Amino acid sequence: KILKTNGDDVNEVFYIRNLPDDAQLIVTNRWGNEVYSSKNYQNDWNGGATSDGVYYYKLLAAGQAYTGWIEVMRGK
Repeated sequence: KILKTNGDDVNEVFYIRNLPDDAQLIVTNRWGNEVYSSKNYQNDWNGGATSDGVYYYKLLAAGQAYTGWIEVMRGK
């Protein structure tokens, strides 16, 4: 998933389809430092104050853990 937070309303937030209630999202940088966390994720993370680059996520939902990566790109 690539976040292009450039104001064109396409891929502006990390959106997860069929997200169950009370899903927990944790986003870390390449060194494992947490850059974002939500105990009740609402499909609203836009990269925040992070630098452009690749980040890793763990989503805890419905008794399962899902992992993957997100690339943040802020273009003009």
